[in-house]
Amino acid sequence: MNILGIGFYDDFARFFHALGDNFNKRGVKFNYLSIYFSGFFYSRLRKRNASWMVVHVWRRYFFKRRYYQMAATADEYRGVNLDKAIRYHVCSLPKHKEYYRAIACAYIDYAFQYFKCKKYDAMIVSGDSRLQCTVFIEVAKQFNIKIYYFEQGAFDTTFIDCWGVNSNSGARHINATRSTSQDMMLQLLALTIEKKKNKKFSRTKIYRLSDKILNILLLIFFRQSEILEGLGIVKHKIDLTTDVDTEQNNEYILFAAQVPHDVNMILHSPAFQNHYQIIRFINESIPDKYNIIVREHPLYKSRYEPEFYEYIRDNQRVILDNTSQLHDLIKSSSLVVVNNSTVGVEALVLGKRVFVTGDAYYDTFSGVWRFGDASDREKLTAGNYTFDINDRERSHAELATLLDDYLYSGHFRDDDLSFTKTIAEDIINGKVKCEKNTMVD
Repeated sequence: MNILGIGFYDDFARFFHALGDNFNKRGVKFNYLSIYFSGFFYSRLRKRNASWMVVHVWRRYFFKRRYYQMAATADEYRGVNLDKAIRYHVCSLPKHKEYYRAIACAYIDYAFQYFKCKKYDAMIVSGDSRLQCTVFIEVAKQFNIKIYYFEQGAFDTTFIDCWGVNSNSGARHINATRSTSQDMMLQLLALTIEKKKNKKFSRTKIYRLSDKILNILLLIFFRQSEILEGLGIVKHKIDLTTDVDTEQNNEYILFAAQVPHDVNMILHSPAFQNHYQIIRFINESIPDKYNIIVREHPLYKSRYEPEFYEYIRDNQRVILDNTSQLHDLIKSSSLVVVNNSTVGVEALVLGKRVFVTGDAYYDTFSGVWRFGDASDREKLTAGNYTFDINDRERSHAELATLLDDYLYSGHFRDDDLSFTKTIAEDIINGKVKCEKNTMVD
């Protein structure tokens, strides 16, 4: 049995090689393809079997650029829809669409050659949206290779899904039939909110630094690349933060912002392009009696679009709070609004109703209202956010099913990666958690 892993950075490489060690112990061969240099760099320093996918594709593209530019004028190339392959990148930087279509053709050729030279039974891919991942997924289907999708889950867990990640996950179709009890609720809290945080490994900065250096060189010499990243410069330093007394001010809606440029905002948020649009929608939709507490993602404080901060400054009832404990803000809120953040799952565990503005794997759970449902938008405007006991019990049953039947306990950045043994054994034996569950339309 041969298995291929595809990941991004050095921390992904570390996870995949731990998984590969467990495969090798069972006589299964494992190879790793890294999209970013840091993953390849990490692997080679440890004498691990790995390739840097991108450099092979660039070499191919350099010698056959005109051919790929002509091929990119068609809708498909070798059975792969080009618009589907480049969707994430075009949404991020639409001005480079022609380049993305051409380079996608080079990736498709590389994927075909790779699978012809090395026969694989299964592939574990990080996500399902980036150009490199989408191409390998579509080509793997033509070779009848079993595909597993890897993604981090809530509460230090891991998705290994057979259907996709984020809103494409099989968990979106959970049909919980179990009954809830006080014991189950206590167990659910122990596995989530009250769970002790896993110790994370100490990441060496040199690996991601190598990606940043390469990124600068790409900006200087090429100005377009499918692995180009933002420079991460803090653009806005505005003193808007206010401590909120959650005991005195319990009539508020909590909006938890998330990473502004990741796939969940770009591809799984059909109605909103940025966080400014979301807080404006909330402010214009909810009754006057509620304040709005905005919580920035901890890694992106002061790094959202200018309109985001201007709108908060200009609207008295909109308050930016990055200092209060998120747990306390959720518990004291009347409603939690997210685009599709895992904060929504945490809110459900704590018995709070959630309004989702994008698409999320949990947006079909009891207690979740969706922007895409007109009746749910009317409920948001009406202002009655009560989460009654029957809906709450069903929500807890769905969450328990999510934890038991879809998620593996352990995170890819944990110091201890021993949980990868269970994942490896389940893949080898065809018993991955998601495969045990029947999809429900």
